[in-house]
Amino acid sequence: MARRLTYAEKMRLARRTSDITRLQSDLQRSMQDYQASVGQKETAFNAQMADYNKLYESYKGRLDAYNTRLSDYQRRLKAYQNAPWESYDDFQTVSRLGPNVYASTRTAKYGNVYGPIVPSGPFIGSMVRDPNAERGGIPTYAFTLKEGYSFTGPTSRGVIGGKSVLSPGEFTEKFEEQAPNAPTLDISAEKAKLEADRAYTEREVDERTKSRLRAVQRASSRPMLSRGTNING
Repeated sequence: MARRLTYAEKMRLARRTSDITRLQSDLQRSMQDYQASVGQKETAFNAQMADYNKLYESYKGRLDAYNTRLSDYQRRLKAYQNAPWESYDDFQTVSRLGPNVYASTRTAKYGNVYGPIVPSGPFIGSMVRDPNAERGGIPTYAFTLKEGYSFTGPTSRGVIGGKSVLSPGEFTEKFEEQAPNAPTLDISAEKAKLEADRAYTEREVDERTKSRLRAVQRASSRPMLSRGTNING
């Protein structure tokens, strides 16, 4: 049975293991440095994240507004595309009154003369007065097309067609703004250093502890060989 260590031997063993205590203290300081460094980075990251959230909220508002305008355009375009073509009364251009001026080819009697009938339809923009009518000429009841409408004729029968839904035109707006970049919290270097310090400490403590214990066990089991030998030697 191995003998129990004396007080003096215990003190000598404590001196022999003081380097292990230092290693453990160094690891504790390394952990404290890690926590302090990570804490500073987290504080800076939180401030950057607050700024990013404000920027992203503003960006998201502009993007949502653009998407709303685009969706509204697509809705109106679909309605226009799905609207059937309509055949209106026969119309003809009246070039002497200006470009894109039309009048019906159907006539009605006005007093002793005949002239184009008064037009009707959703396509009428504004009426164009014929100066000849003021001098007793035949009234034209000419008109311009409302914005968004178009005539596609005349056909072989002289009938002009159109749509009762306004064309939305072309959507030329583009949203090319890039979203702001979110900040990142990188503590990989701190983690790597702490893990390396911990691995080194654990390895050194294990090796030195085992070495000390083997030396003590030899001294206890073979006292004649170790007699007079300084345990610190």
